[in-house]
Amino acid sequence: MAEFDIGKHCQIESCNLKDFLPFVCEFCSGVFCLEHRHRDSHTCKEEPLKREIAASKGSTSYPCSFPECSEKELLPVICPQCQKHFCLKHRHQSDHQCEKLEVAQPRMAATKELVQKIVESKEGQKPKGRRGAKNSETAAKVALMKLKQQAVGDKGLPQTERTYFQVYLPKESKDSCKPMFFCSKWSVGKVVDYASSLASLKNNNNVLSAKKLRLCHPSTGEAFQMEDTIQSLLALPETPLYNGGNLILEYLENDHTSLTDEHSLLLFIIFGGASSTLQLKQVKMKLLENSSFEALSSRLCVETGESHILGRIESYSCKMAGDDKHMFKQFCQEGEPHVLEALSPPQSTSTISPNQLAKSSEDGDNPLSDKCCRKTIFYLITTLNESFRPDYDFSAARAHEFSREPSLNWVVNAVNGSLFSAVGEEFNSLGPELWNSIDQEINLQSCDIYSYNPDLDSDPFGEEGSLWSFNYFFYNKKLKRIVFFTCRSVSVLSGYGLGSMDNELDMELDEEEMGGFTEDRFPRPLCV
Repeated sequence: MAEFDIGKHCQIESCNLKDFLPFVCEFCSGVFCLEHRHRDSHTCKEEPLKREIAASKGSTSYPCSFPECSEKELLPVICPQCQKHFCLKHRHQSDHQCEKLEVAQPRMAATKELVQKIVESKEGQKPKGRRGAKNSETAAKVALMKLKQQAVGDKGLPQTERTYFQVYLPKESKDSCKPMFFCSKWSVGKVVDYASSLASLKNNNNVLSAKKLRLCHPSTGEAFQMEDTIQSLLALPETPLYNGGNLILEYLENDHTSLTDEHSLLLFIIFGGASSTLQLKQVKMKLLENSSFEALSSRLCVETGESHILGRIESYSCKMAGDDKHMFKQFCQEGEPHVLEALSPPQSTSTISPNQLAKSSEDGDNPLSDKCCRKTIFYLITTLNESFRPDYDFSAARAHEFSREPSLNWVVNAVNGSLFSAVGEEFNSLGPELWNSIDQEINLQSCDIYSYNPDLDSDPFGEEGSLWSFNYFFYNKKLKRIVFFTCRSVSVLSGYGLGSMDNELDMELDEEEMGGFTEDRFPRPLCV
């Protein structure tokens, strides 16, 4: 029987092993067994020659054609217009000053002309001094306190690396703006990607011909470079960003490096671009600058083991001017300024005995029939609008949603009891400093104290997971000033109101669970 000629012998003379699945060397084309298949094991003659040829060729790279740029790329990056090679930094026409770049025709000529006239008319006017936020940095500090309670972002970021901004979204978005926080070490490109996902925006930055989603400066309107970091933008010497400030997210053409369309231009004007004297008129109370309140508000935003404590203290001037007077006239159409309106019973009513109620009724000094003039109600409503702007509108609030507190001591005990039960021993050092700062600003002994006690639908803190909250107004009629002290406690299980806590949560604690505090030392919960 004839045998099949299967396999070949190894070409190494000392081996000569027959292998049914021989290996062929790709360099010398020799046939070898499994043991001698590698080039170094069979002393391949072609290997040194191949290595020498490869070394002489070197690695292929493409230098950038932009003058004074020495960058090289491993792959060609060719401009489709001028057909030259560029690095990634100079790949766009505007970046390498392409010779075939078409000059953008001026758009919105009439709008720009109108804006220029407004700017020129304001240049000769001296800015009116005000006791509120004096510059962008101070205004950002005030806004930061509110943003920390509302901003969304990556909750895994350390508190020390979080940077907060009010991000104004493109006109295509369903929302006009959204408070967000980012890591200060992130690049602008990563911020754009993350912000677009939070706001559900279409991001085609990887498509060459599509409009690019760019992050722009609120004052200059210039688009930031994608490789810049938030940390570097905060440290700019001339036009820095501020933690708590504004950012503009907008779609731009590939050859545009700044805001151009009508929507973005209006935002640019609102944020003070082109003229620091151009101000946006708004009907609002004047927020008074107070560094002590800023520091205290920061210390009142803490996280305990079971809850988040979110507190804020602000001072407002009651002096009306311009638009404030016009709004007050509209408010007074329902009644004269000095007409008295009935308030709700004070929070301490539950601690008054029936005998005391009967006696006070006979004397005509019944706490259930406390009244307040409409002008004071206007101040309280306007303070709420300014403090919670733009998230809530309290224009429809009425007198029965407010209460006049019977005494300063009761309010102090109520606030101290709530904060001590939440914060613990740390409040022993914070408490005296807190009340001393409020007293220096408003003179507590000369104040009327009011509280805001709305129903669940009107309560700004009526979210799921809210444990307790209070809103106190310290009104000094002589100084024409109001200090607003608001604070709330939110369960950590709720995710700042985004969780799914049971709305039927029983808030009735017995005296033993309250750690010895009496009932009158706790403010009535606004929501349960």
